Amino acid sequence: MHHHAIPNVSDLQNRTFHTSFPGTDGLQLRLDYDTNNNLIYLGRAAASAQDSDPAWRIVKYIYSNTNVAATRFADGSAEFTKSWTLRATYSY
Repeated sequence: MHHHAIPNVSDLQNRTFHTSFPGTDGLQLRLDYDTNNNLIYLGRAAASAQDSDPAWRIVKYIYSNTNVAATRFADGSAEFTKSWTLRATYSY
């Protein structure tokens, strides 16, 4: 059994966090935070997918003040058809 440390929030600031949690659903996870350490984008894809592949399901977190008010899928689609690299270009 491998245990993965959860990264410190300060380690995540201003960068995308790449990880995979084996033993859950086999999908990789991408997390993208803004400069205030608010989670903005969350992406999931098969373990073999590259960031540029059209193989991602991407969610954007919408905030009201400091609280998450909504989550929206890239282009309104929950399918694994988006590119993590292009996450900021989709409609949410």
